[in-house]
Amino acid sequence: MTSPANNHRYGAEVRTGKQPDMGLFSITPPARIEIRFRPMMKPGSFIAIWLMQAVFNRAVYADYGKQIWKEFDFLECSGGENTFNDNSIQILAHMTVHSWQADFPWTGSKSSQQKNIKAMIDVGNPVKWQEGRIDWDDESLSGGAKELRYYWRESGAASWGTPYFTIRPDQFTDVAFTKKGLPPVTRGQILSAVWNEPMHIVLWNHVRQSGDWLAEEAISGKPPSVRDFPVDVPIDYVRVFIPKGDPRLRTAGNNGYGMRD
Repeated sequence: MTSPANNHRYGAEVRTGKQPDMGLFSITPPARIEIRFRPMMKPGSFIAIWLMQAVFNRAVYADYGKQIWKEFDFLECSGGENTFNDNSIQILAHMTVHSWQADFPWTGSKSSQQKNIKAMIDVGNPVKWQEGRIDWDDESLSGGAKELRYYWRESGAASWGTPYFTIRPDQFTDVAFTKKGLPPVTRGQILSAVWNEPMHIVLWNHVRQSGDWLAEEAISGKPPSVRDFPVDVPIDYVRVFIPKGDPRLRTAGNNGYGMRD
């Protein structure tokens, strides 16, 4: 797949949807998303798994002339950030929460404030099946707070352990924008305002040919070659869970979404 000529990205992606009225594909909290996959990495490759808001919110901060949204990146990893030895491959997993804003009407520019970690994760050599999990809570869980938690484990492990990354909107404290006569708005307020709005899942496996990107992301400065591709990232499943008794839950006998307790 090729994007517009000025960007030159090559690869594949799968999305569960882009609009907020698509049933299952419009995911809202509280929800848990789990994926089982093998993060196969080579020089020049770039894989990502994330939740993206379906549409910009154009109403919450309309008085400020801003439209806003959010993005939860469970994994962004380029092949050039790996380390190798005979027994393991360590991948650098970027886990990030974004608070986005753009002028209204959107003129083509947008900015983002983010909170993230860069976790080195041992995926084995050869790469073993891995399991990732995102817990996206609203005020009905987590002691009445909005909270997001990212987990990772080798497939089959007995426990998820502690989260690699936990974030709440009030952890975004810097001021994002102001307008005369109106109070300043913090990033936390922006993220909180759109926290419960629908998102969809994106699975991404790309190589980007732009400037020196390939050389920069190659291991030890060695650019990738055609022998490094294709890069296959096997995915066993992506599952969405919602709490028992949730009114969104439908059974298979009721033309349901297949969502599980």
